[in-house]
Amino acid sequence: MFIYSKLLKDELAQIKLEKYIVLYFAVYNSEPAFYLFFFEKILRFKFIEILLTKNKSIILSNVILKNMVNRRNFLKSSAAVVVGGLVADQLATSCTPTSKKKIGLQLYSLRDAIKDDVKGTLKKVAEMGYSTVETAGYNDGKVYGLAPIEFKKIVEDLGMKVSSAHVVQVFMKEKEAEIMEWWKKASGAHAVLGVKYLVQAFMPVNEQTTMDEIKLYCDYYNNVGYITAAAGGIGFGYHNHSFEFRKIGEKLIYDFMLENTSPNHVFFEMDVYWITEGGQSAAGYINKYTDRFPVLHIKDEKELGVSGKMDFKPIFEAAYSKGLKEYYVEVEKYTGNDPFLSVKQSFDYLANAEYVK
Repeated sequence: MFIYSKLLKDELAQIKLEKYIVLYFAVYNSEPAFYLFFFEKILRFKFIEILLTKNKSIILSNVILKNMVNRRNFLKSSAAVVVGGLVADQLATSCTPTSKKKIGLQLYSLRDAIKDDVKGTLKKVAEMGYSTVETAGYNDGKVYGLAPIEFKKIVEDLGMKVSSAHVVQVFMKEKEAEIMEWWKKASGAHAVLGVKYLVQAFMPVNEQTTMDEIKLYCDYYNNVGYITAAAGGIGFGYHNHSFEFRKIGEKLIYDFMLENTSPNHVFFEMDVYWITEGGQSAAGYINKYTDRFPVLHIKDEKELGVSGKMDFKPIFEAAYSKGLKEYYVEVEKYTGNDPFLSVKQSFDYLANAEYVK
């Protein structure tokens, strides 16, 4: 039978697990005491792992709860468990905890799937454990073919947030007024979407590009930053590839951009894989240019951790020390032919990395 007593905080702990909740047992006044501590979210779980300790040996008992549709059903189901003679001097678990980390995904990682099935793709992303998404499907006021408010509702109904978006608009001096109007419309749409960041995904650079042309883009980005800020305080950023780490004259393009854009109006979303491919240190840049990298793309050649090229630990450590706000997994290439598997593998890599908060 169950014996209920007052809740002793120092004898109770709760760990939420993926599809599990661990209930700890304690002894009070030499009697077995059964303490339950649960929230509304408990109804999401289909299993309860009950860890029992008796005579310093661990007995693991599974209780399968079916058709939990409300609190009453849960209580009825839990009453089926009989506990007696328990000693709570040992606590353990055989399950992997659900990641409480705020891991984001750049939806370009699933670019083909989301074109065909927006809702289904986002549902799978949520089920993997991602909590935020960064879009890459804006066109003429719509996001992946949907009104921003509609796309936002789908995402939030799945328990996620749309916190950033990639767009591309090249600059031509002769069309400056038209281009700035494009940014006003795009910023308005993304304000409805609820993003905090709007990011230029790349800019055209080739072997003939001059530093004067780079300076023109720096001025352009400063102006765009004013527009996005006016649209609900959206921050404007630039996402790098590897070409920004070649020199024009004696100056690296990326360094020039950092030094010729306003920190108040332009941030840099560092793609840590491309900066590494460009022969530079991601952590080094984060430490040198304080407050310019609030957002990161966490990327590898394929799935995270597979290539052996990337050491993410010092990158995260540097980024956290400088106030990292968001980061997004991006998978551009896949080891197999299943992008969803690659994206899930990359989530698991970060979820299991001790240095990722």
